[in-house]
Amino acid sequence: MLPKDMKVIMEYLDGEEAASSMSLIRRLYFKAFAKAAFNLWTRNEELVTLQWKNVSFQGNGSLEPYISFNLVFRKTNKDPAAGKCLISPWGTSHALITLPPQPDDPEIDVYPSMREWITHLQDKMQRPLQPEDYVFPALASTDLLKFGEPMSRTGIENILDRLTDASGVMEGRTGKFTTHCFRRGGAQYRFMFAEHKWSMKAVKWWGGWSAGDDVGTVMRYLLDELSAYEEGFSDIMMKSRNKDRHESFMGGSRSP
Repeated sequence: MLPKDMKVIMEYLDGEEAASSMSLIRRLYFKAFAKAAFNLWTRNEELVTLQWKNVSFQGNGSLEPYISFNLVFRKTNKDPAAGKCLISPWGTSHALITLPPQPDDPEIDVYPSMREWITHLQDKMQRPLQPEDYVFPALASTDLLKFGEPMSRTGIENILDRLTDASGVMEGRTGKFTTHCFRRGGAQYRFMFAEHKWSMKAVKWWGGWSAGDDVGTVMRYLLDELSAYEEGFSDIMMKSRNKDRHESFMGGSRSP
């Protein structure tokens, strides 16, 4: 799931077809969830159990606005050598990540989508969110929220499958997106395709990989699935070839 895929899905969610066939709560829910997952590189179980006490919006006046996420119980964030491990008053390890608005890239800009979702969620609850409330509570097929229960993997995948089909994001490709597509896609984008590419050190930190994970392990994670999704290259020299397909190292442009 790269930004171009996110763009297709987000434009669909903002369009008339989705508005007529999908509830507002489901659209706002998924926009916030997908953008958060893409930016934070969280595993599904980490994001669905995110509580309000671990999210905050900051910045007013002369301060740069941002949204912060306190990711508790990350799979590998208990490694003191990783340089990101903090110890809370309750003795739990956590990683604090801050994200500013990204108005130039609205398809992955989590700041406004999360604000809109939280406002809608509080309206549904008819009260302000409490520290222990789930940011992404379970959502029944009837669109009723189960406030004390986190969303299941199946619940997220059902919405993702529906949007994949309806938006046509996979047109011309095979396979399907899973909940892990946001973590892997976000990492691939920042390391290989973004205008300002991140270093391997930054990627390991942001993704919560242990300091003990060698470069080869992380590179295989970044590249193996990307290779699996690439199409054939028999027409690579044809002018009519879709130039958006991955065919150069680190996402570089083709030579004229």
